[in-house]
This record gives sequence, C-alpha cells and structure tokens, in this order.
Amino acid sequence: MRKILLIIFLFLILGTGTYAQEVVGQLLGITMIQAAANRSLVNDVYNELNENHYRDHKVYLYRGSNYEINAVCDDDCTNLDLKLYDGMGRLIVYDTSSDALPSISVDVYSTGYFTLRVSMKNCRVEPCRYGFAIYR
Repeated sequence: MRKILLIIFLFLILGTGTYAQEVVGQLLGITMIQAAANRSLVNDVYNELNENHYRDHKVYLYRGSNYEINAVCDDDCTNLDLKLYDGMGRLIVYDTSSDALPSISVDVYSTGYFTLRVSMKNCRVEPCRYGFAIYR
C-alpha cells in the first residue's frame, strides 16, 4: 500500500503533461489492476533511454514465487522490450513483441539476483522515458 501511495504522490508532484507523469500514470493503473488480483508491488523503477539502447537492472527474486513484470513508456516510444536473465546470464523469459507495454511472468526456482534488460527499440523523440514494476 505504501508503494501505491508513493506512486500517487510522484504522479501529483511531477505536474501535468510531462513524459515522466505519463509513465508514472500508466504504471499506477497497472498497479491498481495487479492489486485487485491480490499481487503486491515489490519494486518499481523509472528511467530513460535513447532508441536502440538498453539498460540492465539487477533485481532480487525469491525462490518459489511467481512474479509479473510490467513495463510502460511515454508517448514517443512505440516499442519497448523486456528480457530476464538468471544469475548465470541465461535468458529465461522475454517479451520482444512490437509494442510499448511488455509484460513477462516467471516462476522463480532459485533465490538471487536476476538481470532485467529494458530495450528501447523505437523512440520518436529521444530520450524516451520508461518504467517497470515487479509484482508478486
């Protein structure tokens, strides 16, 4: 609940019409849908990328849990991809469809750090803002 209130607070202080607010607002909507499905927000991250660039994020996941990871980007982005790698660098799940709302689901069989790669495949006006949220 605290994370949801923090997202609402960020949404309100960023002002209207900003690219960052678009991303926060989209993730807020997804977070409410996930909460209705009894999923808890574990982590959320906001950043920006230029077209054809990626950023790796270290995420700590627990064995025996199912995670849903949703990402969004601003209106200048038309294609955002997610790839999740295990601690050994092996690709375990991905969403590389041609859309701006990638989503992956994973059952974790080993506790530890994973790498979530966010790739900005198409961005009309650089940089494009993005955010992702992890739910359990």
